[in-house]
Amino acid sequence: MAPHQHAPVPGETADEHRRRGLSVRYRKAHTRGAYRVRWDAYDLAVLYLSTGRAHLATPKQIHAQINGGRCAFAPVRAAIADARRDCAPAQTPATDPRDLTTCTECGARLIRHWTSDGMDFTWLDEAGSRQAGEGGPPGIDSIEDYLDWLRAHDMRGYSAFLAQVTLGAGLLPWQHWHRPAPVIETGAGFPPLPWCCGEPARRVRDGWICREDPQHRPAAATAL
Repeated sequence: MAPHQHAPVPGETADEHRRRGLSVRYRKAHTRGAYRVRWDAYDLAVLYLSTGRAHLATPKQIHAQINGGRCAFAPVRAAIADARRDCAPAQTPATDPRDLTTCTECGARLIRHWTSDGMDFTWLDEAGSRQAGEGGPPGIDSIEDYLDWLRAHDMRGYSAFLAQVTLGAGLLPWQHWHRPAPVIETGAGFPPLPWCCGEPARRVRDGWICREDPQHRPAAATAL
């Protein structure tokens, strides 16, 4: 997105200035329909995503905070999707074969995404999702929507699925979490594996670290 041009407010941080710019632009772009709900939902989602609280940027969490939950879900979901798009960090295309694999469930291409500190990672598909799967009633793409549909069409199914959600189910029945195929990171074609403190080092985004003491950064082993 193009840089925002609004003047900074005295005392605000660079991150607060950025969030305010996103908010101003979003209000100019969305001026019809349930715009006020969408504006508020967008601001909350951007705040959570920008401050390391992405687990709170869900339709259920944000919907409950807007007018006491007395608003439509659709604009909330749309605003959260927009916020995730605008807050997504730029990813360098993966060129290392160790950062590419496929899902053993559906065959989708998966890309290793490192955390901001480069110490851990997750596998995401090319759409940036950890899950996939199609099916179910037309137009149903969230747990909240599916519960509403079940409540209207299948009370037994509603009770069963609500129990699963209460126990922590985070997927719709026709979805699955991506299962990355094992990635070969040593052997022919790869640099020799370094060792430190009597154990093979652990690979991180920027090289290798010791498994015993993460402060140790062993150099790559030399080929024999």
